Amino acid sequence: MPKECFAITVDLTSLTFTLVLFFAAFVADRRKTSGSRRMFLTMTATWILALITDSLAWSMDLIPSVTAADWFFGVFSCCFAEIEAVLFIFYLLTLAREHDTAVRQTPGYAAIIINGIGIVLTLFFAVTGKLYIAEGGKLLPGNHYFIVGMSPILTVTGLLTLVISKWKELGKRIVATTMIYVALPLTGYILEVFVLEWFPVSMCMNSLTLLIVYIMLQANEISATHERERILRELSSVDVMTGLSNRRVYHERIAAIGPDEHICVIFSDVNALKYTNDSFGHEAGDQLLKDYAAIIADHFGRDNVYRISGDEFVVIFSAENQSSADATVNVFRDRINRSEPIASVGAAVGYGKEINRVLDEAEKRMYADKDHYYELTGKPRRH
Repeated sequence: MPKECFAITVDLTSLTFTLVLFFAAFVADRRKTSGSRRMFLTMTATWILALITDSLAWSMDLIPSVTAADWFFGVFSCCFAEIEAVLFIFYLLTLAREHDTAVRQTPGYAAIIINGIGIVLTLFFAVTGKLYIAEGGKLLPGNHYFIVGMSPILTVTGLLTLVISKWKELGKRIVATTMIYVALPLTGYILEVFVLEWFPVSMCMNSLTLLIVYIMLQANEISATHERERILRELSSVDVMTGLSNRRVYHERIAAIGPDEHICVIFSDVNALKYTNDSFGHEAGDQLLKDYAAIIADHFGRDNVYRISGDEFVVIFSAENQSSADATVNVFRDRINRSEPIASVGAAVGYGKEINRVLDEAEKRMYADKDHYYELTGKPRRH
């Protein structure tokens, strides 16, 4: 197999798994709109262009004469590689900022200048015939090709120095990934220049590096995002003070009740909360709510209890019949009424198809029990 065909095979293989990597990163979390995700996708897309143009440049070498297309694809393959190096630096800077790490954009701007000069030199040397030389109907790297390849190496090596000096602020994961990003392509480039006669091993190495970057950094970011979303979903459904389900989950539970499901609904309202707040402070009032939440959750099961407002709690559970529901409610009343009633309680039983009636009836009975409590104790009611 000719060297050119083997090089094309390597480039296309690298291109294939880089495309898979790009779409995997794109599909993994399309809802995430962070800068690091956008930067990683842009960086990977740029490298895909570098691989495409490099494979096309090698394909042109199979033609027995030098063409303008051969020159064009070779030049732009170098340019895309230099742009990708700049994007990697901005990717790391963006990632660090998202983790509340104070980093300056100076390395990014320096990379733009250095690689901008590299791109200008690439175009200049290509136009003046110093980037490539025609030999045997092929374009071969000229004496100045090595200078062009130094610009991305200088930028990422400079970044590595910066990253190592700030490893405590940036974290071990970013430092390790940067070292790999520098080491693998640099090793490939050295082999390519001095050992393998410009065989595109550095292109393959860089593709492998992108996969490592994704595994070590971007996939970790996606997992962290999913964990944060899970926590937010949990917080959005849980009352922070008591740990019980909140009003949103309460409405979802009502909507999920089947028309023929026989249920018992208990409305309860903590007694003397205002009196406790005014007399002993809001911390004492909060503790009263927490204590009652623990009692009602222990008695009926946490999944059946909802805190729907400041001092109002609702219990919904399946009841086989009226007598079993009454027995459960009476045991609970005895538990909270051993000295002075902790809360006023109202209960009602019915089928899911009449849920609104059951809710209204339970709430009215709770308010009647509340009136009775204040008549007996003479404590001030809240306003």
